[in-house]
Amino acid sequence: MVAKPIDNRINKRFLFHLLKVSDLSSVITGAAQPQITRSSLSPFKIPLPPVTVQLEIETKIEQYEKIIAGAKQVVENYKSQIDIKPEWEMVELGKIIKLSSGRGLTQQNMVEGEFPVYGGNGINGYHNEYFIENPIIVIGRVGAYCGSVIITKPKAWVTDNGLYVTEYLMEINQDYLAQMLTQLELNKYAKVGGQPSISQTTVYERQIPVPTLTEQKSIVAQIEKEQQLVNASKELIQLYEQKVKDEINKLWEE
Repeated sequence: MVAKPIDNRINKRFLFHLLKVSDLSSVITGAAQPQITRSSLSPFKIPLPPVTVQLEIETKIEQYEKIIAGAKQVVENYKSQIDIKPEWEMVELGKIIKLSSGRGLTQQNMVEGEFPVYGGNGINGYHNEYFIENPIIVIGRVGAYCGSVIITKPKAWVTDNGLYVTEYLMEINQDYLAQMLTQLELNKYAKVGGQPSISQTTVYERQIPVPTLTEQKSIVAQIEKEQQLVNASKELIQLYEQKVKDEINKLWEE
């Protein structure tokens, strides 16, 4: 359905922004297939300030949307990059870490508590017990997100949908290792058929570059700075999306 002005009392772009932000739930009809029809929308009343005011509001909103679009470009296109130097030794992960599957814990057996429960793709609940004391790396083992890499919070539970690091066989920065595991895109090596899954052996066979600990820390620090900027962009998107809503909502309050 196309909504367009029938005369010059309302600016087309202003109408677009107004309808985009306004609550149209009252004009939705149909239980089986919710929809908005011309007849249901017809009685809907909107605030109609003078055209000059509409143009001012439209200009503001378009400025806000340019900021939102720019921030979204940062968020959508950012990917941490590590420039690998040829002198760095390539080491198989099987010589760096030992992995184990987590412990089974179904949603039915989960008892509400304060300790995060990590599955194949991050936190999927909170339990009253934990068996992981310190932050560790978890790799999604099974499911659509197998191969995903997460560092847990202290005092956590890891289910058998994840593989977690039980031992380090050589000294390595945990955050650096997590970054390198992420860049390996382990899901590419998942076995398909039924549910995708990734095995310990598959992870062990992959190689990563291992620079000095000093270089590892420097790399992690740089990526953390970049991620702070990305997070700031996410906050900027939320802030200016709210500004757009506020600009329209105040018309309804007048």
